[in-house]
Amino acid sequence: MEVRPGLHISSVPAYSQSIGEDPGRPSHAHSSVTLVAKEALVHAAIRNGNSQTGQATVLSEDADSRQEMASESSQLGFDGVAFERQELTRLGLLDSSVHTLLASRKPTTEHTYHRIWEKFREWCLQSAVSFSSPSESTIVNFLQSGLEKDLSLATLKVQISALSALTKVKWADQPLVSRFLQGVKRLKPQVRPVVPSWDLNLVLQALVEPPFEPLESIPMELLSMKAAFLIAITSARRVVEIQALLRSDPYLKIHQDKVVLRLSEKFLPKVVSSFHASR
Repeated sequence: MEVRPGLHISSVPAYSQSIGEDPGRPSHAHSSVTLVAKEALVHAAIRNGNSQTGQATVLSEDADSRQEMASESSQLGFDGVAFERQELTRLGLLDSSVHTLLASRKPTTEHTYHRIWEKFREWCLQSAVSFSSPSESTIVNFLQSGLEKDLSLATLKVQISALSALTKVKWADQPLVSRFLQGVKRLKPQVRPVVPSWDLNLVLQALVEPPFEPLESIPMELLSMKAAFLIAITSARRVVEIQALLRSDPYLKIHQDKVVLRLSEKFLPKVVSSFHASR
């Protein structure tokens, strides 16, 4: 059986009602090496010499992703990319400058923001209020409509970030919005479950028993699931990072006491900085 290089795992949806991207949170999103069954789980990054080709490929993939997302938004009646491009062009920026500015956010974040803009636009039309220059009370009323739909505090914060990007106003610093978020915390306090949702020891015990053993005779699907879980639990890395692991040479090194997996050089960390890219 021929297996394509790389580990393939279903990705997390780009938009969640309970998970938002917090730019202030320290990130441990990137490592160029994942080590299994060894004391040090992460090695130093080893890059391929042809970095220009990798960068060009990443830019091309991001451009394709943005184009697909723009097409999807267009079918829904609102093209967030076109809207943002138009607003930036009105400032007298060159097309090349606009292109660079549009690349400042990750495609997934951009897609989430555009979906929120579309919902906000629909709400503004129904409420007969301004979409392009909303007041603070308009923002609070929009957030309240989301709260009444049982949106979480984290999702409301993502909406605030998206609307700040839309209107160029830091709504989180505005008195009414800040007070509204405090009210949400009191009305819908986050309660952590007393009982863990799953037991790691129980899962590990199941992995050493049928149908996950013996390794020589189990189906490739079960073997892949077992390997993916063990890599995830020992490396504590994000799904997108595990997706970027390659099993072809020189990204896979098998030693007597360990296995070293490296990330594709085309992979970009969640936080694109020299610190995160060189870890």
